[in-house]
Amino acid sequence: MNPKQTCRSLWAFAIALGFLAPAATIFSKEESAFVTRRGGLVQGTVSGSVSAVGPAPTLTIDAGAEVTGNVLVPGEHEGAELRIVGLPRRPAASPARTATVNLPSGDATFSSKLRAGESFELPALFVPAARGAAKTVTVGRRAAEPADFTGAGDIAVRDPAGTVAIPPGSYGALGVAQGTVVLGFLGATEPVFYEFQSLLVEAAGSIVAAGPVVVTVAEGATVRGPVGSADRPFWLDLRVARGDVLAAGRGSVQGVLTAPNGKVTIAAGAQIRGGVVSDRLEVLAGGHATAVAPDWSATSPAQARPIFPHRALRLQANLTELGAAFRHSFSPAVSYVRDVPFLMLAENRRPREHPRADEEEKRAFFSACCALFVDTGFERAGLMLVGYSPDPAVAPPAVRNLNFTRGQFETALGEIGRGADTAANIRAIVFDAGRLGQFYSQMTAGSAGSR
Repeated sequence: MNPKQTCRSLWAFAIALGFLAPAATIFSKEESAFVTRRGGLVQGTVSGSVSAVGPAPTLTIDAGAEVTGNVLVPGEHEGAELRIVGLPRRPAASPARTATVNLPSGDATFSSKLRAGESFELPALFVPAARGAAKTVTVGRRAAEPADFTGAGDIAVRDPAGTVAIPPGSYGALGVAQGTVVLGFLGATEPVFYEFQSLLVEAAGSIVAAGPVVVTVAEGATVRGPVGSADRPFWLDLRVARGDVLAAGRGSVQGVLTAPNGKVTIAAGAQIRGGVVSDRLEVLAGGHATAVAPDWSATSPAQARPIFPHRALRLQANLTELGAAFRHSFSPAVSYVRDVPFLMLAENRRPREHPRADEEEKRAFFSACCALFVDTGFERAGLMLVGYSPDPAVAPPAVRNLNFTRGQFETALGEIGRGADTAANIRAIVFDAGRLGQFYSQMTAGSAGSR
């Protein structure tokens, strides 16, 4: 990479992450509770902002819709007003035509603006493995004994007056036709994990989050009854790895719903309160989507703190900036294992004899650590450094696996940067070859990892 290109790219990366602006909280991008890859349709009510982050999304806002937050799509929009009533339908597109917003042809209510957003990948979810041959547990009104979920596959709850607590674990399909299912534990401060193959909650059924829970569904979900905790929406982290999600009738989801490979539909009478991350989002007439923002401050109460989807979206946005800054020399990619991010930084083809190759490697390492930890909320992370090999089959690339904690990162940042705050420390290190070397040495020496 040309040294001038390197400087410009790193400068842009630093600005994008807020590194060059002194602030107590560095992350300053506008965030949305409703994030989609390809856009969607709004006919009902969205109380909050909507972001479409894919490379060419299309978002249609119909007559009769109500949107109280901003609409963010990739491109340059300069705060174009969305207060448009009774105009013919027309696209409002960025100069590069990377995104299209179809504005209403009739009356619609907006207190929002069209703003320039970012384009980045949604976090990938793992798909729970099928249970295979396992017993089906049915909970009905005439059950003589408490249900035994040991080795259970499919679970069917059909007790109109009953409440059944399901222990954390991996199961088949969960169907709640009647009655209440309780997930999680009262008084818990850390989430417990559930895996289901599919999820169906009928109008006479409900699911209550008694404490923080992560519920991962392999294939699709339909919700016609209440799900979550009305007082504490961040207790429910509902993830649908594949397939679509439908909230209909009196269905409600009080929590954060992530369906990166499917369409989320909120039909008439249904609501989602918390947030949605999906491939597409449709809020139909009579449907309601209400944003609940996490409290990122250090003193926030536990039930208001950001959960995994919030943290992962920040990291995914950082990853795009990281990739752009080092596009000629390194390729970043991230995966998540039990909600811990593992970032792979793979070296692209370039001459190792380049006079600044070593400095650039240290700078990429430093920037990757910043992307992982600065204002993302992650307490632990892994970083895999993969060297370049012209023929991996003959000469496998050098690989180094490192594991860090936020404490290690912040200690190294403070001791080497010696600034008044995080932003000042980053500014002191990012363009100083000597300090970059010190940071690399301190972090790799104190990391648990392997080659």
